[in-house]
Amino acid sequence: MITIRTYEAWILDTGQTRDDAQRLEAIDHEDAACQCVENYERRNAEYMVGAGEVSVTVAVALAGCAPQHYSVTGYTRPHYYATPAKEVA
Repeated sequence: MITIRTYEAWILDTGQTRDDAQRLEAIDHEDAACQCVENYERRNAEYMVGAGEVSVTVAVALAGCAPQHYSVTGYTRPHYYATPAKEVA
């Protein structure tokens, strides 16, 4: 059985502190770290982590607990699209 918990997560490399933490519903610390970075990149339209250009360190903690640190990286995946083609003679 998967338990969803509320985590606090903040990105150390951007100068965030626990006061800046996002409160996230996640299945574990790693999930919360990834959500934190995804939300940050979406809000700032940067996508440098998601594009595989950099990694960032994220602090993640359950309420009242000491934070654990995670390095979050990403990678892009090719997307392919198909549309009807003109008939070839």
